[in-house]
Amino acid sequence: MCGHLHRPIARRWFGSLAMTAPSSAHQVTLDLRPGVSETLSLEPAAFALHLWDGEALVTHIAAAAAAPGPYPFRSDGKLIE
Repeated sequence: MCGHLHRPIARRWFGSLAMTAPSSAHQVTLDLRPGVSETLSLEPAAFALHLWDGEALVTHIAAAAAAPGPYPFRSDGKLIE
């Protein structure tokens, strides 16, 4: 685990998973084109929540603000209205 980078990123690195957390403020704009200047985006604040159960570590990326829902799904995968 490492600190935040204002953008959630995960990458396999030398056989381990390296991961950055999003920011609780603004995010760095996701623009992967070569030579583009970095900009910020007012995406929702988010954070990484780690759960250690004594054997394994699981990380969830969660938005800091509430969103509408939860909504149940129908058996065909569509939302129930």
